[in-house]
Formats: sequence, C-alpha cells, structure tokens
Amino acid sequence: MGSRGCRWAKASARARGRAPAWGSARVSAEARPAAEAGPGLTGSLDEALEGWERRMILDALQQTHGVQARAAKVLGISERSLWYRVKKLGIQVRTPDDGSAPA
Repeated sequence: MGSRGCRWAKASARARGRAPAWGSARVSAEARPAAEAGPGLTGSLDEALEGWERRMILDALQQTHGVQARAAKVLGISERSLWYRVKKLGIQVRTPDDGSAPA
C-alpha cells in the first residue's frame, strides 16, 4: 500500500468528518479550543485523579452511611482497596453513631 495509501486514508477520514484512527488524540486536542477542553486543566494529572477519587469515595460513603463494605461494593473495588485509598487520601470515616457524615 505504501505511504500513498496512508495519506489517502487520512484524507478520506477527514473528509467524512472523522479523525483518523492513528494520531487521533493529537488531532482532537488541536481541534478543540482551550475553553472547550474541560475544566481543571491546571495542576498535574495525579492531583486531578486524586481529587476525582476522593469525590467518588466520599459520595459512596455518604450513600452507604459510612459503611465501608457497602461503599466498596458500590465502587466496584475490594474492601481492602477502599481501606487503603481512604487511608492514603486521609479521609475520616464516621459512622451514623458519630452523628456526622464522612469528610
């Protein structure tokens, strides 16, 4: 097929309004203006993932009234994994007996 066939495939994909399968991340990133790229583009990927993980865990704990076994099931992870993540993120789990929600 050679390089000529490759160029034709890319041009054909662009003409149909689709990004080519290879290099599509670069094409789509350039195609979107910075304002549309998404919220929170400051900071590192690790910080963003940590914030997302914290919100997911807190939501699951609130939904299950602080019961970690149920929260782990809601999140689709093992109880041990949830316990590790709670400890890593410094989340304080409070039970309904404490009279307050997890924070």
